[in-house]
Amino acid sequence: MNKNKLIESRHFCILPFISSRIWHGAVVPCCINHEIAFGNSDKESLNDIYSNSNTVLRDFRKQLINGPELPASCNRCSFNEQTGAESHRTHANDNWKHIIDDIDFDREGNLKEFKIRLWDGIGYNNLCNLKCRMCHSFLSTTNREEEVKYSLPMKQISPEHKIQFEKFKDKLNPTAILISSFDDINKLYDFFIQHIDTTEDIKFEGGEPMMMEENYKLLELLIEHNRTDIVLRYCTNMTRLTLKNYDILKLWKHFKHVYVNVSLDAYDEQNYYIRNPANWSDIVTNIRKIQTECPHVDLTIYTTIQILNSFACTKLHKWCIDNKLKQSFVFLRHPTNMGLNALTVDYKNRVKEHWDNYKLTIDNTKDIDDFLQMMYADDTSENLSEFFKTMEERDVIRNEDMFKTFPELIDLKEQCDKRY
Repeated sequence: MNKNKLIESRHFCILPFISSRIWHGAVVPCCINHEIAFGNSDKESLNDIYSNSNTVLRDFRKQLINGPELPASCNRCSFNEQTGAESHRTHANDNWKHIIDDIDFDREGNLKEFKIRLWDGIGYNNLCNLKCRMCHSFLSTTNREEEVKYSLPMKQISPEHKIQFEKFKDKLNPTAILISSFDDINKLYDFFIQHIDTTEDIKFEGGEPMMMEENYKLLELLIEHNRTDIVLRYCTNMTRLTLKNYDILKLWKHFKHVYVNVSLDAYDEQNYYIRNPANWSDIVTNIRKIQTECPHVDLTIYTTIQILNSFACTKLHKWCIDNKLKQSFVFLRHPTNMGLNALTVDYKNRVKEHWDNYKLTIDNTKDIDDFLQMMYADDTSENLSEFFKTMEERDVIRNEDMFKTFPELIDLKEQCDKRY
Protein backbone atom coordinates (compact mmCIF):
# COMPACT_ATOMS: atom_id res chain seq x y z
CA MET A 1 0.00 0.00 0.00
CA ASN A 2 1.45 3.34 -1.07
CA LYS A 3 0.48 5.51 1.90
CA ASN A 4 1.85 8.74 0.44
CA LYS A 5 -0.32 8.24 -2.63
CA LEU A 6 -3.26 7.32 -0.41
CA ILE A 7 -3.10 10.53 1.62
CA GLU A 8 -3.24 12.54 -1.62
CA SER A 9 -6.37 10.69 -2.79
CA ARG A 10 -9.89 12.11 -2.76
CA HIS A 11 -11.25 9.47 -0.37
CA PHE A 12 -8.73 9.23 2.48
CA CYS A 13 -8.78 11.19 5.74
CA ILE A 14 -6.09 10.65 8.36
CA LEU A 15 -8.11 11.88 11.33
CA PRO A 16 -9.94 8.64 12.31
CA PHE A 17 -6.54 6.92 12.46
CA ILE A 18 -4.82 9.38 14.81
CA SER A 19 -7.45 11.42 16.64
CA SER A 20 -10.30 11.37 19.12
CA ARG A 21 -13.38 13.55 19.28
CA ILE A 22 -16.02 13.27 21.99
CA TRP A 23 -19.23 15.24 21.52
CA HIS A 24 -21.80 15.01 24.33
CA GLY A 25 -21.17 11.30 24.71
CA ALA A 26 -20.96 10.58 20.99
CA VAL A 27 -17.48 9.50 19.85
CA VAL A 28 -17.42 10.86 16.30
CA PRO A 29 -14.93 11.06 13.39
CA CYS A 30 -14.01 14.74 13.66
CA CYS A 31 -15.23 18.21 14.60
CA ILE A 32 -17.45 18.60 11.52
CA ASN A 33 -18.83 15.06 11.13
CA HIS A 34 -21.39 14.19 13.78
CA GLU A 35 -23.58 12.09 11.50
CA ILE A 36 -21.99 8.81 12.54
CA ALA A 37 -20.95 7.77 16.03
CA PHE A 38 -18.43 5.06 16.84
CA GLY A 39 -19.74 4.70 20.37
CA ASN A 40 -21.06 6.43 23.49
CA SER A 41 -18.43 7.53 26.02
CA ASP A 42 -21.03 7.69 28.77
CA LYS A 43 -21.84 3.99 28.47
CA GLU A 44 -18.80 2.35 26.84
CA SER A 45 -15.09 2.18 27.49
CA LEU A 46 -13.03 4.46 25.26
CA ASN A 47 -10.51 1.65 24.86
CA ASP A 48 -13.30 -0.59 23.52
CA ILE A 49 -14.65 2.13 21.22
CA TYR A 50 -11.22 2.64 19.62
CA SER A 51 -10.39 -1.08 19.34
CA ASN A 52 -10.40 -3.15 16.14
CA SER A 53 -13.37 -5.07 17.50
CA ASN A 54 -15.53 -1.98 16.91
CA THR A 55 -16.96 -2.82 13.48
CA VAL A 56 -18.49 0.66 13.00
CA LEU A 57 -15.11 2.36 13.34
CA ARG A 58 -13.28 -0.35 11.39
CA ASP A 59 -15.72 -0.18 8.46
CA PHE A 60 -15.49 3.61 8.42
CA ARG A 61 -11.71 3.47 8.21
CA LYS A 62 -11.96 0.77 5.56
CA GLN A 63 -13.96 3.02 3.26
CA LEU A 64 -11.49 5.87 3.77
CA ILE A 65 -8.68 3.52 2.73
CA ASN A 66 -10.35 1.85 -0.25
CA GLY A 67 -12.68 4.57 -1.50
CA PRO A 68 -13.59 5.34 -4.18
CA GLU A 69 -15.44 8.16 -2.39
CA LEU A 70 -15.64 9.59 1.09
CA PRO A 71 -18.30 8.11 3.41
CA ALA A 72 -21.69 9.79 3.03
CA SER A 73 -21.41 11.34 6.50
CA CYS A 74 -18.35 13.31 5.33
CA ASN A 75 -20.64 15.52 3.24
CA ARG A 76 -19.34 18.82 4.62
CA CYS A 77 -15.83 18.13 3.34
CA SER A 78 -17.27 16.84 0.07
CA PHE A 79 -19.29 20.05 -0.29
CA ASN A 80 -16.25 22.28 0.26
CA GLU A 81 -14.10 20.29 -2.14
CA GLN A 82 -16.78 20.34 -4.84
CA THR A 83 -16.85 24.14 -4.65
CA GLY A 84 -13.07 24.34 -4.90
CA ALA A 85 -12.54 25.41 -1.30
CA GLU A 86 -10.18 23.77 1.18
CA SER A 87 -11.86 21.20 3.40
CA HIS A 88 -11.22 20.02 6.93
CA ARG A 89 -10.04 16.72 5.42
CA THR A 90 -7.49 18.23 3.03
CA HIS A 91 -6.25 20.56 5.76
CA ALA A 92 -5.82 17.66 8.21
CA ASN A 93 -4.08 15.45 5.63
CA ASP A 94 -1.66 18.23 4.82
CA ASN A 95 -0.94 18.90 8.51
CA TRP A 96 -0.35 15.26 9.44
CA LYS A 97 1.03 13.68 6.26
CA HIS A 98 4.51 13.61 7.81
CA ILE A 99 3.42 10.77 10.14
CA ILE A 100 1.49 8.65 7.63
CA ASP A 101 4.27 6.03 7.43
CA ASP A 102 4.22 5.69 11.23
CA ILE A 103 0.60 4.48 11.23
CA ASP A 104 0.36 0.70 10.84
CA PHE A 105 -3.02 -0.26 9.30
CA ASP A 106 -4.36 -2.74 6.75
CA ARG A 107 -6.99 -2.45 4.02
CA GLU A 108 -9.66 -3.83 6.36
CA GLY A 109 -9.34 -0.78 8.60
CA ASN A 110 -7.48 -2.53 11.42
CA LEU A 111 -4.81 -0.60 13.34
CA LYS A 112 -1.87 -2.41 14.89
CA GLU A 113 -2.01 0.10 17.74
CA PHE A 114 -4.22 3.16 18.17
CA LYS A 115 -2.17 6.14 19.33
CA ILE A 116 -3.83 9.50 19.78
CA ARG A 117 -1.83 12.33 18.23
CA LEU A 118 -4.72 14.80 18.14
CA TRP A 119 -7.61 15.39 20.52
CA ASP A 120 -9.97 16.91 17.96
CA GLY A 121 -12.29 18.35 20.57
CA ILE A 122 -12.88 17.06 24.10
CA GLY A 123 -16.49 17.88 24.90
CA TYR A 124 -17.14 17.14 28.56
CA ASN A 125 -20.52 18.87 28.48
CA ASN A 126 -22.47 21.76 26.94
CA LEU A 127 -21.99 24.27 29.76
CA CYS A 128 -22.07 27.76 28.25
CA ASN A 129 -22.95 31.29 29.35
CA LEU A 130 -24.15 32.46 25.91
CA LYS A 131 -27.25 31.61 23.89
CA CYS A 132 -26.02 32.14 20.35
CA ARG A 133 -28.65 32.42 17.65
CA MET A 134 -27.09 29.76 15.41
CA CYS A 135 -26.09 27.34 18.17
CA HIS A 136 -27.75 23.95 18.11
CA SER A 137 -29.93 23.13 21.05
CA PHE A 138 -27.48 20.83 22.83
CA LEU A 139 -24.39 23.03 22.49
CA SER A 140 -25.37 25.51 25.18
CA THR A 141 -27.03 25.16 28.55
CA THR A 142 -28.40 28.72 28.35
CA ASN A 143 -30.00 27.99 24.97
CA ARG A 144 -31.51 24.82 26.41
CA GLU A 145 -32.78 26.63 29.51
CA GLU A 146 -34.56 29.13 27.28
CA GLU A 147 -36.06 26.44 25.05
CA VAL A 148 -37.28 24.37 27.98
CA LYS A 149 -38.59 27.39 29.93
CA TYR A 150 -40.66 28.69 27.00
CA SER A 151 -41.49 25.29 25.48
CA LEU A 152 -39.80 26.21 22.23
CA PRO A 153 -39.54 23.52 19.56
CA MET A 154 -36.01 22.36 18.83
CA LYS A 155 -35.99 23.81 15.32
CA GLN A 156 -32.28 24.51 15.36
CA ILE A 157 -31.10 20.91 15.51
CA SER A 158 -29.29 20.07 12.29
CA PRO A 159 -29.79 16.71 10.50
CA GLU A 160 -26.58 15.24 11.92
CA HIS A 161 -27.51 16.29 15.46
CA LYS A 162 -30.95 14.75 15.02
CA ILE A 163 -29.20 11.47 14.29
CA GLN A 164 -27.33 11.70 17.60
CA PHE A 165 -30.52 12.77 19.35
CA GLU A 166 -32.22 9.59 18.18
CA LYS A 167 -29.20 7.40 18.92
CA PHE A 168 -28.83 8.72 22.47
CA LYS A 169 -32.39 9.84 23.16
CA ASP A 170 -32.27 8.31 26.64
CA LYS A 171 -29.51 10.83 27.35
CA LEU A 172 -30.61 13.79 25.21
CA ASN A 173 -34.19 13.91 26.44
CA PRO A 174 -36.43 16.88 25.50
CA THR A 175 -35.95 18.64 28.84
CA ALA A 176 -32.23 17.98 29.27
CA ILE A 177 -30.14 21.03 30.14
CA LEU A 178 -26.62 19.90 31.05
CA ILE A 179 -25.44 17.11 28.76
CA SER A 180 -22.35 15.31 30.07
CA SER A 181 -20.09 12.97 28.11
CA PHE A 182 -19.00 10.82 31.07
CA ASP A 183 -20.75 9.26 34.02
CA ASP A 184 -17.33 9.38 35.72
CA ILE A 185 -14.85 12.02 34.50
CA ASN A 186 -11.96 9.97 35.91
CA LYS A 187 -12.47 7.56 33.00
CA LEU A 188 -11.43 10.37 30.66
CA TYR A 189 -8.44 11.34 32.80
CA ASP A 190 -7.22 7.71 32.83
CA PHE A 191 -7.61 7.38 29.06
CA PHE A 192 -5.96 10.76 28.54
CA ILE A 193 -2.89 9.68 30.53
CA GLN A 194 -2.65 6.46 28.47
CA HIS A 195 -2.08 8.62 25.36
CA ILE A 196 -0.22 11.52 26.95
CA ASP A 197 3.17 10.47 25.53
CA THR A 198 1.96 10.42 21.89
CA THR A 199 -0.39 13.41 22.06
CA GLU A 200 0.83 16.38 20.02
CA ASP A 201 -2.22 18.60 19.68
CA ILE A 202 -5.35 19.25 21.77
CA LYS A 203 -8.45 21.22 20.88
CA PHE A 204 -10.58 22.49 23.77
CA GLU A 205 -14.15 23.49 23.04
CA GLY A 206 -17.57 23.39 24.60
CA GLY A 207 -20.03 24.82 25.39
CA GLU A 208 -17.56 27.36 26.70
CA PRO A 209 -14.23 25.75 27.70
CA MET A 210 -13.28 28.50 30.15
CA MET A 211 -16.28 27.51 32.27
CA MET A 212 -15.25 23.85 32.52
CA GLU A 213 -13.04 22.73 35.39
CA GLU A 214 -12.00 19.64 33.40
CA ASN A 215 -10.03 21.81 30.95
CA TYR A 216 -7.91 23.30 33.70
CA LYS A 217 -7.28 19.87 35.24
CA LEU A 218 -6.07 18.48 31.91
CA LEU A 219 -3.56 21.33 31.69
CA GLU A 220 -2.37 20.47 35.18
CA LEU A 221 -1.93 16.83 34.09
CA LEU A 222 0.15 17.95 31.10
CA ILE A 223 2.35 20.11 33.32
CA GLU A 224 2.71 17.27 35.83
CA HIS A 225 3.82 14.88 33.05
CA ASN A 226 6.22 17.44 31.57
CA ARG A 227 4.26 17.69 28.30
CA THR A 228 4.22 21.47 27.98
CA ASP A 229 5.46 21.07 24.39
CA ILE A 230 1.96 20.00 23.29
CA VAL A 231 0.02 22.39 21.06
CA LEU A 232 -3.09 23.78 22.76
CA ARG A 233 -6.03 25.08 20.72
CA TYR A 234 -9.13 26.79 22.05
CA CYS A 235 -12.50 27.84 20.69
CA THR A 236 -13.81 30.36 23.21
CA ASN A 237 -16.27 33.23 23.39
CA MET A 238 -13.61 35.17 25.36
CA THR A 239 -16.06 36.38 28.00
CA ARG A 240 -13.96 35.00 30.86
CA LEU A 241 -10.42 33.85 31.66
CA THR A 242 -10.85 32.45 35.18
CA LEU A 243 -12.83 29.80 37.04
CA LYS A 244 -12.83 29.32 40.81
CA ASN A 245 -9.13 29.45 41.73
CA TYR A 246 -7.97 28.75 38.19
CA ASP A 247 -6.44 31.42 35.98
CA ILE A 248 -6.01 30.24 32.39
CA LEU A 249 -3.23 32.75 31.68
CA LYS A 250 -1.09 31.39 34.53
CA LEU A 251 -1.46 27.89 33.08
CA TRP A 252 -0.83 28.99 29.47
CA LYS A 253 2.49 30.49 30.50
CA HIS A 254 3.81 26.94 30.93
CA PHE A 255 3.08 26.02 27.31
CA LYS A 256 5.06 26.98 24.22
CA HIS A 257 2.29 26.77 21.65
CA VAL A 258 -1.20 28.12 22.40
CA TYR A 259 -3.68 29.01 19.68
CA VAL A 260 -6.95 30.69 20.57
CA ASN A 261 -9.93 31.11 18.24
CA VAL A 262 -12.14 33.90 19.59
CA SER A 263 -15.74 33.43 18.49
CA LEU A 264 -16.90 36.85 17.32
CA ASP A 265 -19.50 37.28 14.59
CA ALA A 266 -20.02 41.04 14.39
CA TYR A 267 -19.02 44.31 16.01
CA ASP A 268 -20.28 45.36 19.44
CA GLU A 269 -24.10 45.39 19.73
CA GLN A 270 -24.54 43.28 16.59
CA ASN A 271 -22.34 40.60 18.13
CA TYR A 272 -24.45 40.87 21.30
CA TYR A 273 -27.56 40.06 19.27
CA ILE A 274 -25.98 36.99 17.66
CA ARG A 275 -24.17 35.85 20.80
CA ASN A 276 -26.44 37.07 23.57
CA PRO A 277 -25.42 38.26 26.19
CA ALA A 278 -21.77 38.69 25.10
CA ASN A 279 -20.35 41.97 26.40
CA TRP A 280 -18.11 43.60 23.78
CA SER A 281 -16.10 45.59 26.31
CA ASP A 282 -15.33 42.49 28.40
CA ILE A 283 -14.25 40.57 25.31
CA VAL A 284 -11.91 43.33 24.13
CA THR A 285 -10.48 43.68 27.65
CA ASN A 286 -9.72 39.94 27.78
CA ILE A 287 -8.09 40.01 24.34
CA ARG A 288 -5.87 42.90 25.46
CA LYS A 289 -5.00 41.06 28.66
CA ILE A 290 -3.83 38.01 26.71
CA GLN A 291 -1.79 40.18 24.36
CA THR A 292 -0.11 41.85 27.35
CA GLU A 293 0.39 38.95 29.76
CA CYS A 294 0.74 36.05 27.30
CA PRO A 295 2.15 37.55 24.08
CA HIS A 296 3.14 34.08 22.84
CA VAL A 297 -0.55 33.12 22.51
CA ASP A 298 -1.68 33.19 18.89
CA LEU A 299 -5.09 34.88 18.63
CA THR A 300 -7.51 34.56 15.71
CA ILE A 301 -11.00 36.01 15.46
CA TYR A 302 -13.16 33.05 14.41
CA THR A 303 -16.30 34.18 12.61
CA THR A 304 -19.31 32.09 11.65
CA ILE A 305 -20.55 33.66 8.44
CA GLN A 306 -24.34 33.45 8.13
CA ILE A 307 -27.43 35.48 7.18
CA LEU A 308 -27.35 37.70 10.27
CA ASN A 309 -23.82 38.99 9.72
CA SER A 310 -23.73 38.68 5.93
CA PHE A 311 -23.42 42.47 5.60
CA ALA A 312 -22.46 43.51 9.14
CA CYS A 313 -19.32 41.42 9.26
CA THR A 314 -17.27 43.82 7.13
CA LYS A 315 -17.20 46.21 10.10
CA LEU A 316 -15.78 43.45 12.30
CA HIS A 317 -13.27 42.53 9.60
CA LYS A 318 -12.08 46.16 9.46
CA TRP A 319 -11.81 46.23 13.26
CA CYS A 320 -9.62 43.12 13.14
CA ILE A 321 -7.32 44.72 10.58
CA ASP A 322 -7.08 47.95 12.57
CA ASN A 323 -6.21 45.99 15.71
CA LYS A 324 -3.77 43.67 13.93
CA LEU A 325 -5.87 40.58 14.66
CA LYS A 326 -6.19 37.68 12.26
CA GLN A 327 -9.68 36.61 11.22
CA SER A 328 -10.90 33.28 9.92
CA PHE A 329 -14.35 32.51 8.49
CA VAL A 330 -16.34 29.32 8.90
CA PHE A 331 -19.28 28.88 6.53
CA LEU A 332 -22.45 28.01 8.44
CA ARG A 333 -24.21 24.99 6.93
CA HIS A 334 -26.56 24.20 9.82
CA PRO A 335 -29.05 25.28 10.89
CA THR A 336 -29.91 25.30 7.19
CA ASN A 337 -32.30 28.24 7.60
CA MET A 338 -29.48 30.52 8.83
CA GLY A 339 -26.82 29.75 6.22
CA LEU A 340 -26.06 31.98 3.23
CA ASN A 341 -27.39 29.23 0.96
CA ALA A 342 -30.87 30.11 2.26
CA LEU A 343 -30.71 33.65 0.80
CA THR A 344 -32.68 34.53 -2.31
CA VAL A 345 -30.63 34.95 -5.49
CA ASP A 346 -31.17 38.71 -5.31
CA TYR A 347 -29.78 38.84 -1.77
CA LYS A 348 -26.86 36.61 -2.62
CA ASN A 349 -25.98 39.10 -5.32
CA ARG A 350 -26.34 41.98 -2.85
CA VAL A 351 -24.05 40.22 -0.37
CA LYS A 352 -21.48 39.59 -3.08
CA GLU A 353 -21.59 43.20 -4.25
CA HIS A 354 -21.20 44.42 -0.66
CA TRP A 355 -18.13 42.25 -0.08
CA ASP A 356 -16.65 42.89 -3.53
CA ASN A 357 -16.72 46.62 -2.81
CA TYR A 358 -15.16 46.02 0.60
CA LYS A 359 -12.45 43.80 -0.89
CA LEU A 360 -11.14 46.78 -2.85
CA THR A 361 -9.95 48.27 0.46
CA ILE A 362 -7.98 45.23 1.74
CA ASP A 363 -5.20 42.91 0.61
CA ASN A 364 -5.89 39.27 1.46
CA THR A 365 -9.34 38.18 0.24
CA LYS A 366 -9.06 34.36 -0.02
CA ASP A 367 -11.33 33.50 2.93
CA ILE A 368 -13.90 35.97 1.65
CA ASP A 369 -13.74 34.56 -1.88
CA ASP A 370 -14.23 31.05 -0.46
CA PHE A 371 -17.45 31.76 1.43
CA LEU A 372 -18.86 33.85 -1.41
CA GLN A 373 -18.26 30.93 -3.76
CA MET A 374 -19.90 28.48 -1.33
CA MET A 375 -22.90 30.81 -1.00
CA TYR A 376 -23.87 30.07 -4.61
CA ALA A 377 -23.14 26.34 -4.42
CA ASP A 378 -26.54 25.41 -2.99
CA ASP A 379 -30.07 26.81 -2.81
CA THR A 380 -31.90 26.21 0.47
CA SER A 381 -34.10 29.32 0.24
CA GLU A 382 -37.16 27.20 1.00
CA ASN A 383 -35.97 27.42 4.62
CA LEU A 384 -35.96 31.23 4.68
CA SER A 385 -39.40 31.58 6.27
CA GLU A 386 -38.21 29.26 9.05
CA PHE A 387 -35.27 31.61 9.65
CA PHE A 388 -37.53 34.62 10.24
CA LYS A 389 -39.93 32.59 12.37
CA THR A 390 -37.11 31.35 14.61
CA MET A 391 -35.59 34.82 14.93
CA GLU A 392 -38.96 36.31 15.84
CA GLU A 393 -39.52 33.69 18.56
CA ARG A 394 -36.25 34.66 20.22
CA ASP A 395 -36.83 38.38 19.69
CA VAL A 396 -40.11 38.22 21.61
CA ILE A 397 -38.54 36.32 24.51
CA ARG A 398 -35.39 38.46 24.66
CA ASN A 399 -37.09 41.78 23.92
CA GLU A 400 -34.88 42.30 20.86
CA ASP A 401 -35.53 43.37 17.28
CA MET A 402 -33.54 41.85 14.45
CA PHE A 403 -34.50 44.60 12.01
CA LYS A 404 -33.29 47.37 14.33
CA THR A 405 -29.97 45.58 14.72
CA PHE A 406 -29.68 44.45 11.09
CA PRO A 407 -31.87 46.83 9.01
CA GLU A 408 -30.28 45.52 5.81
CA LEU A 409 -32.43 42.38 6.21
CA ILE A 410 -35.79 44.21 5.97
CA ASP A 411 -36.00 43.78 2.21
CA LEU A 412 -35.15 40.09 2.58
CA LYS A 413 -38.17 39.64 4.85
CA GLU A 414 -40.39 41.34 2.26
CA GLN A 415 -39.04 39.07 -0.47
CA CYS A 416 -39.65 36.05 1.75
CA ASP A 417 -43.24 37.10 2.50
CA LYS A 418 -44.01 37.56 -1.18
CA ARG A 419 -42.38 34.29 -2.18
CA TYR A 420 -43.74 32.06 0.56
